[in-house]
Amino acid sequence: MRARVKTLRRMHTLSTDHVYVEAISEYERWTPAGERAEIWRNLDLLVVQLDSLDITYNDLRNALCPRQDKREACLMFDSEALAKTYGDYAYGASNFIVPLLPTQLNTAIRHGDLISENRRGDVGYLASTYPHLRLDGVGATEQIYCVHLSNLSPGTRDAIELGLRGTPGFIGVVDTTLQSPIKNLISGTLSANLLKAGSTYISAHYDEIEPKEGVYEGNWDLGTARTVSVFEVLFGQYLVYKIQRSSDGALSRNEALILTSLDASYSRKTSSKIDVSITDSKFDYLTSAKGVNLENMGLGHLTSDQLCSLVLDKVRHHYLYGLRLLENGDLLCSTLIELERAGSSSYRAEVGLRLEPDDDTFHITTFY
Repeated sequence: MRARVKTLRRMHTLSTDHVYVEAISEYERWTPAGERAEIWRNLDLLVVQLDSLDITYNDLRNALCPRQDKREACLMFDSEALAKTYGDYAYGASNFIVPLLPTQLNTAIRHGDLISENRRGDVGYLASTYPHLRLDGVGATEQIYCVHLSNLSPGTRDAIELGLRGTPGFIGVVDTTLQSPIKNLISGTLSANLLKAGSTYISAHYDEIEPKEGVYEGNWDLGTARTVSVFEVLFGQYLVYKIQRSSDGALSRNEALILTSLDASYSRKTSSKIDVSITDSKFDYLTSAKGVNLENMGLGHLTSDQLCSLVLDKVRHHYLYGLRLLENGDLLCSTLIELERAGSSSYRAEVGLRLEPDDDTFHITTFY
């Protein structure tokens, strides 16, 4: 039996869209090892600050990492209708949303206007794809104010939608759990503003590194809830839920930063040696002996090469979660892939990965 190896450090997620590491790296001329050290050093600082606020970093995992059994949802409002009553439409929408969020719910909140190049055409797309949306009077996408929530049970999602029915300006709810054009759109336009940790709302401030109690610089009405804030550099890197957009297989400079954070041997180059593999015996075990019956999942056609290709695409686009650095230098993490099924919705499979020191290949360890 393989000996249990101690976990030294954990990182739920890393937002490589945040400019800090790349900008400072260029200024300081850091090596990849220097970047990696800075990424983990900043995380250590955040963990200590959250502890001082009586918030445990490990408890935030479900809000920051997509889960196979949880949903994502985008709440949509007519900003013009809300503005007539509240002036600030984001403030107005929060009056209805915040009371509907269960006290113990941990969720990442992103919100903003639905900005699109095809302003009017995309309203037509929404109307035809989601006929339940109340889009009368909406002339262009920027009139739609969106609020994205993570880590929702189906029951919580339905309860929020039911509670919002009939409220001023409410357009409807779009389930954004699976990949779609609307999910691609909101992934690049909604700002990461809040993280709800039970009865506490965590936000960001810009003026000093130290954390703050009772501070919220945003425009939502949070009622009597407890509010705390951390430095924007820390919030932006580690407390942002990544809305996964459909990818095109490219490895950009920013996206390669996730690899730098895992192992100092990865430099930020668009040509990467990164690969994903699974042994035949492991694939057979995971898809038969362990009970992951591909036929029952509607995925009887899936081969090990196809599985590795799908996972590699996620790795290249930094959709890695639950990072655990082990005492022996190995790195464990996971990702979610979507597999199309004939006559049914896509199947979301969670894949566990192991990266060994100085190795260029992520090895698939589990799949379900």
